[in-house]
Amino acid sequence: MGAVYAAFDEKLERDVALKVLIEDGDAALQKKRLLREARLAAKLQHPNIATVYEVDELDGRLYIVMELLEGESLRKTLKQRKVDVEEATAIARDIARALARAHAAGVTHRDIKPENVFLTTPSPDVVLAKVLDFGLARQKPAAPAGGTEPSAPSPEHTSTDTSRGDMWGTPGYVSPEQAHGRPVDARTDVFSFGVVFYEMLANIRPFRGENAIAMMLATTRQEPRPLREILPDLPPEIDEIVRRCLRKNAAERYADGGELSAALDAYVRTSASGRLVHSIGSSPSLPLLTLEELGGQPVPTGPLEEAPTTGEAGIAMMAPRDDAPASSEQRRQDRLKLLVAIGGGLLVALVVIVVGLSLRRVRTEDAAVQAAASSSVAVVEPPSTVVQAPSEPPAPPEPAPALDEPAPESDPEPVAAAEPAPPPVATPAAVMNPPPATSARRKKPADDCSQPFVVDAKGVRIPKIHCLK
Repeated sequence: MGAVYAAFDEKLERDVALKVLIEDGDAALQKKRLLREARLAAKLQHPNIATVYEVDELDGRLYIVMELLEGESLRKTLKQRKVDVEEATAIARDIARALARAHAAGVTHRDIKPENVFLTTPSPDVVLAKVLDFGLARQKPAAPAGGTEPSAPSPEHTSTDTSRGDMWGTPGYVSPEQAHGRPVDARTDVFSFGVVFYEMLANIRPFRGENAIAMMLATTRQEPRPLREILPDLPPEIDEIVRRCLRKNAAERYADGGELSAALDAYVRTSASGRLVHSIGSSPSLPLLTLEELGGQPVPTGPLEEAPTTGEAGIAMMAPRDDAPASSEQRRQDRLKLLVAIGGGLLVALVVIVVGLSLRRVRTEDAAVQAAASSSVAVVEPPSTVVQAPSEPPAPPEPAPALDEPAPESDPEPVAAAEPAPPPVATPAAVMNPPPATSARRKKPADDCSQPFVVDAKGVRIPKIHCLK
């Protein structure tokens, strides 16, 4: 219906988005639709709805001045990656809040789809979803004064666009009553919301077909594949919310966006985590509160109260709640972390002490074993190895000096006679008390070494080994 441009407002010196009507088909009908979009969006001031600043006409062409959003559409995000359950739930809560505001004002969007959901980043750690394009929206006629029945609505195309031959809405996202051309209300937005939520979770559309007609037939006749088959770990509360949104019978769905938003908020409050990841989704102007933070009061079942979005109040609510008191749950978690840290430190110290004592004991045992081994070697060593003559090479022969008296021939090998081999060790007493190595020398006469050499028959001087010690 229109083209959107980034523009600059020279009067207020701000960046804006400019939606200009494309002259195609029935120009009068398109102008009426664009003007209705601007009027309805201007009435729905909400953080999750794109703000409309003004509407005007230049040279016969109608245009809308809106806030310039930085980010990307939900459709582009789904094409690039798969969102997890927490992120999908956070985005769904923002969409539900926008629908709750619109339905409270009697406005039915009639074209909820990923292309009309824009993901903005008001701060680096916050993602905020905004609903766009109220070009197909309709507002319930207000009841006249006096409590009488409302007047009949003005004639307007409700099921098809006669200028193009297309259904109002987008195939695959319209509700069964939309596909049949029946009157619609807030529950048709609830059905379209369920389709978008299903697609975010499963990364596939619940109703598919080769063309628009096939998708319409699937929407009215087929049931989508159960989410629990695709995501076995999906929380049952989320599965039930999506299933209720996609009921064929409108009476079995949530009545409006307010009831839907309350169901999602109740799930978040009762979930295991208690709150969603702060960096993903959920308007910062509507913070999540646990039961302790609410003072133990029961969770409200109605729609959340609308938060102010303009002036100093809006700026204050957009600011992070740094001064908010910590909840008792957070304090318990902090105490638990402190106790775990202390216990871990004590355990490490105990392990170090046990290891040190073990190493000390091992070193003591090793020293005792080494001492015993050294003493055993000294005890069992035979003393004959110290004084045994054949184990040492004989000294080189020297010329024998002339002697007046010849050496006696009765003792040619005095060393062997003086050093008999000790008997083998047979008893522990012999091992424990071996004869000293020098006992043989002590039995020799004191003047035995007065003649340190023995001369054999050939006149060779043979030194006495024990006299060399």
